[in-house]
Formats: sequence, C-alpha cells, structure tokens
Amino acid sequence: MKKRLATLAILGAMTVSAVAPMSVFAAESETEVKYITGAVTPGGGDAGYYVTIPSDIMFQDTATAVEQKLELKPVDTTKGLPYGLEVGVGVASAQGAVVSNGTYGSLKYEVDYTANEGGAKLAEGSTGDPTDVFVGTLKSKSTPSAGDQTLALTGQARLLQAAGVGTPKGTEFVDTLTYTITQN
Repeated sequence: MKKRLATLAILGAMTVSAVAPMSVFAAESETEVKYITGAVTPGGGDAGYYVTIPSDIMFQDTATAVEQKLELKPVDTTKGLPYGLEVGVGVASAQGAVVSNGTYGSLKYEVDYTANEGGAKLAEGSTGDPTDVFVGTLKSKSTPSAGDQTLALTGQARLLQAAGVGTPKGTEFVDTLTYTITQN
C-alpha cells in the first residue's frame, strides 16, 4: 500500500511539472483602475472633472492642526480640464464646528479657508446650511493661454480646546462636515 501511494505521489509530481512550464499567449490589454477617496463629480461621471475633498480629520493631543485641501482635477489627464469651468464649494457642520462625546462633553474647532483664494471660515455657530460657509470657487483657465485659474483651495482645521482632565485615552469626539459642490 505504501509503495502504491508513493508511486501516485511521484506521478502527481510529474504531472504538475509537465504542465507547469507551458506558456499561454494572449493579446495584451491595459486597464487603468482608479479609486479616489473623497472625490465628488458634480457634473456627473462624464463631466470630465472631479473635486477632491479632505478625508477624515484626525485631531490628536500632538496634532491639533491639519491641512485641508480641495482640488479641481481632470478625469483624463491627457485632455485636461474644460476651459471656463467654475465649481463652487460650500461646507456645513452637523454640530456647528463642535466635536462631541455624550459622556465627556464637546470641543470647539474651526476650518479656515480664508487664506490662499478661499473665502470663509467654518467656526462655532456655523449652521448646518452649506451655503452658510462658502469656501470658494475652483476654476480652470478661461482660454488656452489664460493664467486665471484656481485649481486648489487650501485651508487648515484647528482644534481650539483640549479634552478635559479625566477623559480616558481613546475617547472619540465626533462631528460631520458636508461639502456641497456645484458647477456654476
């Protein structure tokens, strides 16, 4: 019986080694797959552009300020953006620029887009209406030779308060930002 099992094992190994070196020929084809976190295409999937929005903001004891960048980008980088494209961006906070935890209270923060072509600051008291805080306008060149474009708006999110004494490590304080993007 042992001899038969050994023979079957050798035959199995020979079969695998006989099949393994065979080559298969096929036509080559490339497919580009993209996943863009936080991207929004206000004009629909075939508009030729999208807007990247900031992903989660993670404040920590050692990181109380985080860059926030909005960018206007072409779907097809070989074609670029359509001329004269203008996209307005607004932001709203579900809790009025306050992160909260039911047990340990709340902390104030702000997202400031007033520098670098931006137009507003999301701060305490901002309503949940995205038109309340108009961040700014992203725009492509109006003509091929023009230099009048704003492809990015950069801001900074800052935590304005520290968690209270006695707050356990790992406690999460949460708020939700909603970016509204409209093609002008």
